[in-house]
Amino acid sequence: MSGESHVMCPVHVNRHATFKCKQCGRPGCNLCVVASPMGRFCSEPCRDKFLAFAKKAEELAEPEIKRPKLLWLRGMVQRTLAILAVILGLVIAGTAFYIPGISQVAYWIRTFLGI
Repeated sequence: MSGESHVMCPVHVNRHATFKCKQCGRPGCNLCVVASPMGRFCSEPCRDKFLAFAKKAEELAEPEIKRPKLLWLRGMVQRTLAILAVILGLVIAGTAFYIPGISQVAYWIRTFLGI
């Protein structure tokens, strides 16, 4: 296997390194690994530093934005009111000025409403 370089464990100098510490990047062998659910570390202090950092990062993360459950209803009401305001504006414009199409629709709406 020419061309491959093998990194040796700095603690057990006659063994090849099989991992790099997740905290400091130091190589290590299977004899000196400190495994945890968060990864493999070269020592317990490195594992503890990483866990403390992960906990702090989680605390500093943005909190979840709590939105009202009926937010969609508020948006629907706002859109409906905006559409009604546009229709009312067109009816007023169609009544005040002769605008082909709009004046006829305004007449139908006034007739329907009995105005």
